[in-house]
Amino acid sequence: MKKSLTKAEILRGHRAIRAAFRSPNSASGRGLKVLWKPNSREYNRILVVPVRKYGSAVARNRAKRLVREVYREIKDHVCVGYDLVFIIYPGFDQAYSIRFGQIRYVLQKAELYRNTI
Repeated sequence: MKKSLTKAEILRGHRAIRAAFRSPNSASGRGLKVLWKPNSREYNRILVVPVRKYGSAVARNRAKRLVREVYREIKDHVCVGYDLVFIIYPGFDQAYSIRFGQIRYVLQKAELYRNTI
């Protein structure tokens, strides 16, 4: 599997995004929440959304880039066939290692993260 995120792996379209947000499946941790919905595909699609009060545009874009980068690195360990929405909350350090731990924690809590390939 490629390490990069392809266009197909980005959640797009009003109906698909609305369906993902209406999903009752969620798991949250400090500074991050994930919503997921089965999509009956051979790959996951992701969407990264900061809350409205996150800060400046620069801070929001940096946070989204960081979450996408962490997901790109661990996507081989994530169960396939889901639409994933990562909701980012302000007030936490923007270090790569902290975001990595947060994302891995919420995916493990959601039972979507496998430790082995």
